[in-house]
Amino acid sequence: MEGKLEKAKRTLTENVNKWLTFYLDQEPERFYHLGSEIIPLISREQVKRWAAFFFMAEEDESSIRYVPDYQFGKDDNAFSKQVYLLYLERGVHLEKALARQWIKKYGADMYRQKIIYSCIREELALIKETFGHRLKKALAIKKAVTGKEGMLLCVRFQKGSQIWEVSMPGQNLLDDSGYYPFTGMAGGEQQLLSRLFREEGKLAAEMILTIYIKNEILYDAGRKNKGKRGNEYE
Repeated sequence: MEGKLEKAKRTLTENVNKWLTFYLDQEPERFYHLGSEIIPLISREQVKRWAAFFFMAEEDESSIRYVPDYQFGKDDNAFSKQVYLLYLERGVHLEKALARQWIKKYGADMYRQKIIYSCIREELALIKETFGHRLKKALAIKKAVTGKEGMLLCVRFQKGSQIWEVSMPGQNLLDDSGYYPFTGMAGGEQQLLSRLFREEGKLAAEMILTIYIKNEILYDAGRKNKGKRGNEYE
């Protein structure tokens, strides 16, 4: 009898969790009556930190989701022979009833967790998209400036709504990561970049619009081929 009880308890727990997941995903209105209690107190910085953690762990977005954890024995809701017999009689009806009871007690926390995981998942997707975009840009920039490592190159970049132009050693633009340091630059320009990128500490490849030397365009984010510097860059 003991083996049957444990097996039934495990099966019932798994199925209740499936119903909880179903209600979270397909019938979220069951949680709306909880009002502001379902809104998590979490900052964007916390979400970004968790997303960065999952990114470094090479996790896929699909694996980042809240999984309900129904537990017998919590709040004196123990699995007993009576529950076992009721499960044999009621089956799925008991599963749904237990899931709804759990929502009444812990629905607010469940929905908060769902929102948090959803935010982390979206942030991770954004990181992956940005990272992939940056690596492609970095490869194109490296190819464009190879052979001009010892020269000062004019770099035009955009941060926010403003466009800036600085002279940067070609050597700085060979970094495969797509982040470029400010070393070897004139004092004023180095201070400018240090001020603009106080948090990041480096210039990112996706911000660069054009790289040129004299009249030769080496890299243009909007064009594939290099060529003579036109009036639009004057």
